[in-house]
Amino acid sequence: MNLFLTFVFILFIGLFELFIARKLKSKTKISDTSGDRTFRWGRNIILILFLVALPFIIDTSAHLKLGLIAYVTALMGFQAFMEWKFIKSSREYQVTLCSLIVGVFILINIENILNFSGIG
Repeated sequence: MNLFLTFVFILFIGLFELFIARKLKSKTKISDTSGDRTFRWGRNIILILFLVALPFIIDTSAHLKLGLIAYVTALMGFQAFMEWKFIKSSREYQVTLCSLIVGVFILINIENILNFSGIG
């Protein structure tokens, strides 16, 4: 039963993001603009910084959780900024910011979600 509740919770989050994406999303992507190269370089730099820091934050679960929150915030925050800067006519960045908020909320409460569902 708890596994079913976890599945329903994840499904609800997916449908919520899909609903927001359909309401706000446009057809334009960053790869269609002049910011494509900057966006790819920025994502790669954020990933490399996370991978370099990973051995230092993996010692405890609390540090790992904070590291993941920082990585998700940096990556999605950068994506939202790039969408806002290069796709001015779109509200795509709002979808990314909503996903960022939901993602950080889930990462902050991951132990409670897993304990509630009986997985952890």
